[in-house]
Amino acid sequence: MHLKCLNLGLNRLKTLPDIKTCFHLEDLDLSHNRFQHIPKTCIYFTSLTNLSLVGNQIEEIDEKILSLLTHLTSLDLQNNYIRVLPETISLLSTNLKKLNLRGNTLKYVSDNISELVNLEFLELSENELLSVPLSNLSRLKNLALYNNKITRLPETISDFVYLTELGLSYNELDTLPSGIEQLTSLILLHSAYNKITDIPPEIFCGLYSLYELRLNNNLIDRLPSSINHMTLLREMDCCSNNLTTFPETDSLNCLGWLALGDNSFREFPLSICDIRNLQILNLFGNH
Repeated sequence: MHLKCLNLGLNRLKTLPDIKTCFHLEDLDLSHNRFQHIPKTCIYFTSLTNLSLVGNQIEEIDEKILSLLTHLTSLDLQNNYIRVLPETISLLSTNLKKLNLRGNTLKYVSDNISELVNLEFLELSENELLSVPLSNLSRLKNLALYNNKITRLPETISDFVYLTELGLSYNELDTLPSGIEQLTSLILLHSAYNKITDIPPEIFCGLYSLYELRLNNNLIDRLPSSINHMTLLREMDCCSNNLTTFPETDSLNCLGWLALGDNSFREFPLSICDIRNLQILNLFGNH
C-alpha cells in the first residue's frame, strides 16, 4: 500500500488497526479518539513525519515508542492529560520542527527540550508551568506560553533572533522579560493579563518589526518613550492599566488602532494627535 496520508479522527478508537504495511505513510491524524498512549503501530511507519493525537486521553508518553519516531517533523499532542514530558524527547532533535502540548497538565518541562535545536514552533499554553527552560532553541519562530503560572523567562530568550510571535498572556509576570529588545524579527507580542507594573525603558528599542502589541490588563503606570522605535506597529492595546500619560510620539506612523480604555487619564493625551494614520482610538472608562 502506497498510502501517504491517513485521517482516522473522530472515530472513538482505543487501538490502531493492524496497518503495519503502510511504509509510505507520512501524515497520520488520530485526533479526538480514545487513545491512552501513542499507538505502538506508529513505529512501523518509517516515513511518518506528521503525527496528530489531539484530544485523546493520553496521560503518559511511552519513552521507547517516542524514541523510535525520529522522522517526525510535527508532533501534536494538545488537549490530553500529559503530566511529564519524557527525557527521550531529545531523540527527536534531528527533524522535529513543531511541538504542540497545549492544554495538558504539565507542571514543568525538563532541560531536554532544549536539545530540540531545529524546533520552529513550540506551543505550551494552558498548562501549569512556573518556568520554561529556553536555551539552544535559536530557530524558534513561534513560542506560545499563554495561560500558565510563569513568573520569569530566562534571559536566553534574547537568542531567539528568528522569533516572530511570542505569547505570554495570562501568566504571573511582573515585568517584560529582559532580552526582548533583541528580538528584531518579532511581529506579535502578547503579554496581557499579567502583573506587569514596570517596563524597562530600553525594552522596545529593537522591536522595529513589531506589528501588534497587547499589554492590556496589567498594572502599568507609564509607557517608555522607546515605543517610538516600533515604527511598523499597527495595533496597540494598553487597556485596563494605570496609565495617566502617553509618551510624545514622532514615528508611530503605521499605528491605526490604539486602545487606552480603563486607565487613569484625567485629560485627553494630546501627544496622540501626532499619530497621523490613527483610525481607531479607544479611551473609554477614564476620568
